[in-house]
Formats: sequence, structure tokens, C-alpha cells
Amino acid sequence: MEFGTVKMYYEDNPDSCDEAIPLPNVTSKYLAKVIEYYKWHVEHRAKKAPKPVKIKFLQYEEEEDEEAKAFDKALFNTLDNEGMKQMIMAANYLDAKDLLEMLTQAVADRIKK
Repeated sequence: MEFGTVKMYYEDNPDSCDEAIPLPNVTSKYLAKVIEYYKWHVEHRAKKAPKPVKIKFLQYEEEEDEEAKAFDKALFNTLDNEGMKQMIMAANYLDAKDLLEMLTQAVADRIKK
């Protein structure tokens, strides 16, 4: 599971699988973007994988995955600085390490420019 916060919630509350998970630090707008990001990557990896493999986001395997890089860049380019901040906060709160790493790199790239 990519979201450490969600995983820990269900580990701590195994009987609450039918209940909503409180995410007080994540707005619906940016939660939707986080879900969009992971959904695209899951579907993209499933199309490319000839056999079941553990999906590793943001690690473009041995060969360069230009389509995935282009998707990431396009998604991050739609965000202004406040949007980047909100996405970083959402990824951090959800403990989505791969997305957090990608977002912090995107911020660093913006600062360089």
C-alpha cells in the first residue's frame, strides 16, 4: 500500500473498513490529484508489465519511461506554488513517500529555474 497513513489506520482499526477515514490535513481538491496520480501510474504499469510485478512509482525501471515522466511533468505543471505546497502537505500526511520525493524534486527544479 502506498499510503502509510491509510495502512496504519486500518492496522489500528481493523473493524472500521466500512467507515470513512478522516484526513483532516488533505483537501478534496488535492486528494483528487493524488488519487489521479497514483491511478494513472497503476494503470500505466499494468499495461506495460508482461507479468505481475510489484509496482514502484517514480522509479522508471531500467529503461527510461518517457510517457510516465511526461505525465508527471504535465501534472506538476498544472500546479501553482500554493498547489505544490498543498500536494506536498497531502503526500506528507498520507505518507506517500514516492510522490513526496517527486514533488520535492519538482520544487527544487522550479527553484533552479
